[in-house]
Amino acid sequence: MLPEQQGAYHVDKILKRNTDKGQKEKYGEEQREEPDKQAIVQEESPFFGVSRLGEREISFLIKFQDGTGKVIQYHDLISPYSFGPGFIELHTPTASIKITGRNLDKILHHIRKFHLDWIKEPDVSFIKLKEGEPEIQKVEVTER
Repeated sequence: MLPEQQGAYHVDKILKRNTDKGQKEKYGEEQREEPDKQAIVQEESPFFGVSRLGEREISFLIKFQDGTGKVIQYHDLISPYSFGPGFIELHTPTASIKITGRNLDKILHHIRKFHLDWIKEPDVSFIKLKEGEPEIQKVEVTER
């Protein structure tokens, strides 16, 4: 092979390698993430809703018992999130959010994965839940 042909051969080889299916993500082409299997199952809850098919949300809605609400942008959430038995605390530059209730692990999981679409305080005094299902008692937003 002549030296001038080697350069062309080398370029052709690089172009072919870059178009191989298995190599696309190595060269900066967009790679689709597998949807989160837990979020694919559409959860039915009177207290929260999650995105369909594991898509990430850009914000979530808080619906209060009195009919008012707030929208929280995920990009505004400040790490670390605090949680324990019966509570989750989130912070933004302008507000603190405290969610109190029982069995809040699923809700925390959806917040961590940006799958929570909405969360709601109870609007009736009695809601029958399955054992172990999340129950929201109160959501407090304190503006700073």
